[in-house]
Amino acid sequence: MTTAQWTGRLAAGIALALLSAPAPAQYGGQRGRDSEEPRIVARVKPHEWTLTTRVNVRLDQFARDANGMPLTTGFKFDTVSVIFPLIPETASSISAPIEPVEGVERYRPYIKGRLMLNDATVNERPEVLSNYAAGARLGKWTHRDWSGKEMTLEVTLPVTAYQTTFDEKLAMAAGWPDAWPEPAASCMQPQYWIDLDPAKGPYDMTPIKEFVRRATNGKDPKSVPPAMLAKVLAGEVLRAVNPSAGDGLNFNRTGELEGIDLKGAPQTLLDGRGSEFDMACVLVAAYRAAGLPARTVIGYDVGEGKTGNRFLGKSGSAELRAWVEFPLLDKDSKIVWVPVDVVRMRKSGSRPKPIAQRWPFFGEHDELDRVIPFAFQFHPPTTVVAYGSPAFWGWLVTPKPPDRVMQTVRFGAITTPTTAEEQKRRREEERQRQGGGRK
Repeated sequence: MTTAQWTGRLAAGIALALLSAPAPAQYGGQRGRDSEEPRIVARVKPHEWTLTTRVNVRLDQFARDANGMPLTTGFKFDTVSVIFPLIPETASSISAPIEPVEGVERYRPYIKGRLMLNDATVNERPEVLSNYAAGARLGKWTHRDWSGKEMTLEVTLPVTAYQTTFDEKLAMAAGWPDAWPEPAASCMQPQYWIDLDPAKGPYDMTPIKEFVRRATNGKDPKSVPPAMLAKVLAGEVLRAVNPSAGDGLNFNRTGELEGIDLKGAPQTLLDGRGSEFDMACVLVAAYRAAGLPARTVIGYDVGEGKTGNRFLGKSGSAELRAWVEFPLLDKDSKIVWVPVDVVRMRKSGSRPKPIAQRWPFFGEHDELDRVIPFAFQFHPPTTVVAYGSPAFWGWLVTPKPPDRVMQTVRFGAITTPTTAEEQKRRREEERQRQGGGRK
């Protein structure tokens, strides 16, 4: 990018921030239906979903000893702690509470999870772990003194998913803080496949840093508002990476989904191609290299008209999606997360629209009411292991984790049944939440 181009983008951004006004708002517009107070990002058109995730690990039936005989020795644990994300909220979603709400007369769903060993349920009350990077929250299921051949974790996550609207004028008026508050600040911590390899340690981030330097023509990234910087870098990633290198999924020898296949952000950028998950990792890496916190968001796409309880398999590989969120501070210094779906942008064209125009899927996203976010990381941000591929879960086992294991992860979603009274009460809660800002 030439100096003139960078200066032109900056000028266009300033003009957009100071002179342009948002379109008149209807339901789904910039202000929402019931509030006169404009918001940078507003949630509209809610849809109630229940996502069920089932993680299974079992003895590898293909493992053989030196004589070619099947290995049949089972698992034997002193303790086992199984971890799975239970994220509370994203720009486009609010998860149900962990426990039943006291005093609520009518049915209200809540997060459920059960740990099963040899098909017998041994723990249905997870310990909730908070304060992890990017605002992650983890469920932890623990059991002691067990032997067997199979472990299953089943997590049921009721979520209200929304479309999002975006007031670009307000966004461009939001400046750089002296210091980002939590959980935004923790988004700069190392993360697997962004700047850290699970086996080899930190990546050489030179390709990402050089990419940002070229995109900004060597200028200080903070010389423009953070929303403008985010838009410019999203456009450059859209140009630089083609998400055509497979579906980003790995399957085990029985044809079941094992987990996510990731290259790492620097290598994806060098190759110029990767999966949709790789492309999201590149954008997060670019944002962080420019000094802007960012997090990946992974969700299950129910899709239009899909309300059956279907589990993800090879035929449904497009049902997992990843996008990016970066923070801004509103006028009350509250964190506002802005969703950026660079993969969806790329599907609309290999070149970004003019910077002064509104970009679909940058802040404003009319598909996220059918996508159920469930993780901020592809592997939990703690010391646990999975097998073969990252699959959002992990376990800590004593005296040591088993070696010969097959891992499977499955997803399914249904529309959450709710009463009219419950829907009304949730809408009122959301109005109060957004009216007072959110962290």
